[in-house]
Amino acid sequence: MRALLFSNLFPTSADPTRGVFTRQLAAELNRLGEIEVSVPLPWFPGNPLVARLFPAYAREFGSIGAHQQWDGVTAHYPRYALIPKLSERAHDQLMYFGVRASVARRHREQRFDVLNAHWLYPDGVAAMRIGADLKLPVVLTALGCDVNDDLNHPIKRPRILAAAHAAAALTTVSQPLADGLAAAGIPSHKITVIPNGVDTARFSPRDRTACRDALGLSERPTVVCVSRLSHEKGVDLLVAAARELVTKLPDAHVFIVGEGLMRADLVRQIAALGLGSVVRLVGGVAHDKVAEWMGAADVVCMPSRREGHPNAAMEALACGRPLVASRTGALTTLITAARGLTVAPGDARALGTALIAALQRSWDNAAIAASMREDSWARAAAAYLRVYQQAAELTVPTGTRAALSS
Repeated sequence: MRALLFSNLFPTSADPTRGVFTRQLAAELNRLGEIEVSVPLPWFPGNPLVARLFPAYAREFGSIGAHQQWDGVTAHYPRYALIPKLSERAHDQLMYFGVRASVARRHREQRFDVLNAHWLYPDGVAAMRIGADLKLPVVLTALGCDVNDDLNHPIKRPRILAAAHAAAALTTVSQPLADGLAAAGIPSHKITVIPNGVDTARFSPRDRTACRDALGLSERPTVVCVSRLSHEKGVDLLVAAARELVTKLPDAHVFIVGEGLMRADLVRQIAALGLGSVVRLVGGVAHDKVAEWMGAADVVCMPSRREGHPNAAMEALACGRPLVASRTGALTTLITAARGLTVAPGDARALGTALIAALQRSWDNAAIAASMREDSWARAAAAYLRVYQQAAELTVPTGTRAALSS
């Protein structure tokens, strides 16, 4: 089985932590077959003036190698034209026109059996058109926002549904996402739920004091959040909840590990609320360091407004740390009474109250960690491979390309 994984969410030479869960899946799949990765990313000019106007985009997309090896897997980085915010209505089309030649060239050199696109939009829609061009079966994988948000967008919805109906198969990382696709009219028999895995060799119980010493932290009630700094991840809600938290636990600290486009907004929010001594934006760190931060935590928080199947949640549980999180996506089933507390998405006050309760409660950390031992990436990769094998036996329907272009 030779498969092409197609996703914009994958590590780059500029950001080795980007989409690390896709890297872990690719590595496990490569043990079972032969995997390459195509990472379609926006092209960004090297002009210093443009970089000053769009500093976040310059950091993310400005200087990226064309090819790179990750864990023995070859990743290619084709680029496509995209004007931030202005090109959103044509995002899938720009991606398709920009990267199709790269995928076609690799397919000619050594044919793929199947193409698996992660994210239904824009990646999945673009991949379906490429698959139709190459008469290659396509498996679409839904991760979260593509169902929770994009499927409600009047421009994106018909394109996503056309791609989903034409796909050989679909996978989702959680049951709520599968339910959302089924409610939109996608036949349930085409959808397989494959939860993400967790690297239990890296994420396992650690001595809390030793982790804090290594990170230079003091012995105080400690909340850690590992997240992209974006609206859907709800990190601003955690900052607001910290004000509630310190009314009852004045020596508590909140550490937010990660980077994203909301960083400047969060800096302003922390200053406006007078929480500079309480909330610290750590920034992005290496994956091994994430495990150390989780080991230092009393509680890990996931305040997401919307979610698919967040890897950080599984990693926290594998470290034996309880979660305080929003009831959204896979978090609704991942977090049991023995693993943490949940609140309604978007409720900062309830989040603060839950953090106080979690920090004041005694948790069975060993039992929390033990409950995650069977949720490996090897298990997830084997499930993907079964879907690939079934999809590879199907014939690409005639007229697929025309349907997707309409």
